[in-house]
Amino acid sequence: MRYLFKNGTLVSSAGCFRADLLTDREKIVQVGQDLSAGDDQEVDVSGRYIFPSFIDKHTHFDLDAGDFHTADDFASGTRAALAGGTTSILDFTTQEKGES
Repeated sequence: MRYLFKNGTLVSSAGCFRADLLTDREKIVQVGQDLSAGDDQEVDVSGRYIFPSFIDKHTHFDLDAGDFHTADDFASGTRAALAGGTTSILDFTTQEKGES
């Protein structure tokens, strides 16, 4: 299904700007001003921000936490993140007692 998100504020590496965003399934196919929905489902996102991707700033990849170890390592975790639209991760660091 195709969705046209109208009148939102798009957040990108180029900054924040007013734009319409057309998606086909889970892929962005067009960004622009005053796009026409045609047969596509139109969603009014006036007054809202559109984030085409995200940064997850608290992941736990390959973490040994005593009695358990996280399921994902860096390779599997970043593949899963990309599949969900996350383009960057910052892995959480664990401090041992007495470390800063």
